[in-house]
Amino acid sequence: MPSLAQPVPDDGSATLPNVLSDLLAAPVELGDTYWAAERDEPVSVTIISAEEIARYGYETLDEALQHVRGFTTSTDYLYAQIGARGLSLPDDRGRRMLVMVDGESTHEYIFGGTALEAGLVVPMDALERIEVIRGPGSARYGTGALTVAINLVTKSGVRLAGARARLTQFGDEGTAAHISLGNQAGDVSWSVSVSGNARAEQVAEIAEGFTPTQDSNRERGYHLFGQVEWRGIRLLAEHGMREKRVPTRPFGSSLEQPFTTVDERSRISLSAERVLSPSLSASAQVFGNWFYGSVQSFSERRDISIDSEGSDTGFGGIAQATWTPRAWYGLRFGGESRGHPKQYYTLNNGLLSAETSLSQGAVFAEQDMGLTSRLTLTTGARYDFIYGDEVTRSFNPRAALVYTPLSRTSFKALYSSSFRVASLFENRTRGQIDPLRAERFRSAELIWLQRWSDRTSFSVSTYRSWIHDLIATPPGKEGSFSLYENRIEANLAGVETELRYLGEDHGAYAQVAFQRAHDHTADEPLPGAPSTIVQAGGHAQWRPGMLALQVVANSSVQGFENAVKTPGWWMLHATYTSPPAWQRVRARIQIRNVFDRNWRIPAGPSLRFETLPQPGRQVRLSISATL
Repeated sequence: MPSLAQPVPDDGSATLPNVLSDLLAAPVELGDTYWAAERDEPVSVTIISAEEIARYGYETLDEALQHVRGFTTSTDYLYAQIGARGLSLPDDRGRRMLVMVDGESTHEYIFGGTALEAGLVVPMDALERIEVIRGPGSARYGTGALTVAINLVTKSGVRLAGARARLTQFGDEGTAAHISLGNQAGDVSWSVSVSGNARAEQVAEIAEGFTPTQDSNRERGYHLFGQVEWRGIRLLAEHGMREKRVPTRPFGSSLEQPFTTVDERSRISLSAERVLSPSLSASAQVFGNWFYGSVQSFSERRDISIDSEGSDTGFGGIAQATWTPRAWYGLRFGGESRGHPKQYYTLNNGLLSAETSLSQGAVFAEQDMGLTSRLTLTTGARYDFIYGDEVTRSFNPRAALVYTPLSRTSFKALYSSSFRVASLFENRTRGQIDPLRAERFRSAELIWLQRWSDRTSFSVSTYRSWIHDLIATPPGKEGSFSLYENRIEANLAGVETELRYLGEDHGAYAQVAFQRAHDHTADEPLPGAPSTIVQAGGHAQWRPGMLALQVVANSSVQGFENAVKTPGWWMLHATYTSPPAWQRVRARIQIRNVFDRNWRIPAGPSLRFETLPQPGRQVRLSISATL
């Protein structure tokens, strides 16, 4: 998010800064370069451009995040599991991170998850960039942004200026297709995106004598997205569906029990912004969203089909204003209101059911002040009050000090806090008498950013975080109705470093993250917490096309007490993109996990001697065209 205030010029001159149009959502404005954004923003941010997405052939959001420093990704076959900075609890499914599309949240309150999978979120081809904002984000975004906020910025009609299509074949596993249309006529800009996929992936042996068939691990889905903008007024609509069948119930449950889930998400929003004077602007937004999830499994032991489902309907609005009376000072403030009049779910054919409502309100403010020509101070806070199964009130401050002694050097000192309210499912299947308390998260971080030349940059950061009332399942209670408890007090600490080189037709990067996550309640490392993560990649373009290589290595040993341990792993990805034919058509060949490295994750505390194999080698062929 660009600082509203600019440092005081040495000569006393002043110009009005370019402020955000959507202040609450606070997407990162790029300015002239990504480097300038990462250097100046009062947050720890990584930006993945559309060019990088195409260069390395990212098909899904979790594939892109796998190569962000400090992140880990895996799958329990049902959902992607993404960890950040040592917090990588099994069965997390995105509960502790917030994914936004153009600044609008995709969070749902039934299971507490966020959109990560194909069919539930805007496809990679439709994105202008991905903004990864590390650290607690509740001072800006409210509940859900516990550890990281991810903003997906879509391509505008001006950027598309025509039609683009791509067809991808995943070996013998399935196909994905995508088409984007967009343009601008006068003051009207519009864009439309349509995508779909159908895949069936072979799974390696899970347990001795149990190798699932390819048909038992299949997925299909589609996603529709459209937007139109006219003179600061924007209408957006989105709908997605994903059906996933897995050969075994997910983490912590019995093996050899087929499991099918269907997720659907829809949202619509109308926003407007207006510049009222040279120093004052205002914006407002109203929105509605709908979520539906269902699960069906078959129990051979009981010879019955077990059905569960849940639904969440919500609506709300945001109003805010920005005041910049001086070039060195800016203030933004506003309020938010959300209502969820009907939330329900039924579990095990109605054996356990719940229906409730939820209302939420918030007020927020943030100021940026240029203390000197090289030093900027940002302070802000947000107060949330939520009425649901439990009344939750949360005050979350943030502060950032950014010092740029030279144009190519930046130092940041950051502090922020966040919270997460328990989902309806967690609260109604809790293993404690009292309602689950909100999770609390605080973090402090120091960052040094350095640009050695026009092509080379370096960064290093160190952080320490504290977690209170973390919601988790006690070992041995998986699969029962007494699941979740406020049972963990923990702290996280680590060091992350990154070196990047970007030339005209070639580039490379290397990243190393050292992480420590300790559970004080059990006096042991947090389950799933990685220790050292190494990521590297590079690309080179020449007359026959472009070749890009990426290496990911994780040295952590995962497992549980008195259980089988899964060792560290590494893998190599390779992507080749052909030069354009007829100036419009390109081919791309990608091999994920080139050497077919076998890596696994624990299947759960109660399944102490079982592990879940992760995806092996996969060959992809894509054909894309610009019309």
